[in-house]
Amino acid sequence: MKRVIEVQDLSYRYPDGTEALKGVSFSIDWGTKTVLLGPNGSGKSTLIMHLNGVFLPQKGKVFVDGQEVTKKTEQTVRRKVGIVFQDPDDQVFASTVWEDVAFGLFNLGMQEKEIKERVEEVLKLVGVWHLRNRIPYHLSYGEKKKVALAGVLVMEPEIVVLDEPGTYLDPQGKRELFWMLDELCKNRKTLLIATHDVDLAAEWADKVIILKEGRVLKEGGKDLLLEEEVLAEANLVFPRISELFLRAGFPKEKVPFTVEEAIRVLKGAIR
Repeated sequence: MKRVIEVQDLSYRYPDGTEALKGVSFSIDWGTKTVLLGPNGSGKSTLIMHLNGVFLPQKGKVFVDGQEVTKKTEQTVRRKVGIVFQDPDDQVFASTVWEDVAFGLFNLGMQEKEIKERVEEVLKLVGVWHLRNRIPYHLSYGEKKKVALAGVLVMEPEIVVLDEPGTYLDPQGKRELFWMLDELCKNRKTLLIATHDVDLAAEWADKVIILKEGRVLKEGGKDLLLEEEVLAEANLVFPRISELFLRAGFPKEKVPFTVEEAIRVLKGAIR
């Protein structure tokens, strides 16, 4: 499978001396759903800022679709990688929702007819078309997050990176968000989420990369979320559904990660 992101021995130190990344290496395949998992302060946000050139490597290398991220290539890379920041106020700034989402397209010099079509499509996709004439400042935090996502999706990046996307969303809002992300993956987008939410990783990820104090502790499939020693070292816990079955004595190979998997396991046990 084609690799779309490759990080090699990446290190980064902030001006105050804080060493945020310490030799991070991993790769992500095209069309997959990856969760970058770790507690606050593990380096997740710093790492994703390197994936489209917001930060450039001080040591090590980052490749996006085979192209090294450098000062010369950062603009090209940013067209391929869209980042939705944790705080939508860092991205949502225009006078209306419609203007905010259309901003990047106008900067590209796109024809007005195409801009209108693309903005309408993406606002409807994320469920905020009815807010198109509202002032972003007056929206709820969850609505702002959807507008920020729309502003990234309208640029049609190949890779979408989200930093703690579920923060301050109600349960229905989270369900709608991850339905949208699944639809994007079906349309051959590559998705990366940075979070400390183990349940989110269990529900959604194809691949899990666990960070601790600026290093990759371990990476692999969702089975990593059943490794008690690894989770404890990263200051994480079992996914709730999985923990219930582990405590009930089910063997690891039968422990589910999602509600749907749990129902199948229970039905099989009853029979």
